[in-house]
Parts: sequence; C-alpha cells; structure tokens
Amino acid sequence: IFERLTTDDVVKAAIGQVPEELVLDDMTAEVKQASNIVYGLLVESCEGRAATLLQLSESNNGLQVWCRLSKE
Repeated sequence: IFERLTTDDVVKAAIGQVPEELVLDDMTAEVKQASNIVYGLLVESCEGRAATLLQLSESNNGLQVWCRLSKE
C-alpha cells in the first residue's frame, strides 16, 4: 500500500509542504478524498511515534500526517 502511495502525485506533492499549511479547508474535493483515504490507511498502520504524529494532526488529513512522517 505504501509503495502505491509514494507514486501518487498528490501524496508526493504533500511531502514537500509545511504540514501546518496542509489544511483540509484549502483542498479541492478530489485532494480531500485522497487525504481521507491516506488517513484511514495510516490509522490502521501507525504505531509509536508515528501514531502520536497522527493524533497531533488534523483529523482525516492524511496528507498532513504523511508530510510529518516524511520529515521524521
């Protein structure tokens, strides 16, 4: 699953962003949907520090979480 995510253009673009700037209200409907899917996958997969970063991020904002994880 994560291999597929890293090839997705939306997810790749998120990695170079500042996490606090990745806000759901600023996303298009398509990007919000992708972010929600990523969030669900991360909820099921993250443990330890990664799970903490997930909890500190905006709910359902998988792109924000992914961005934070990529900077760890």
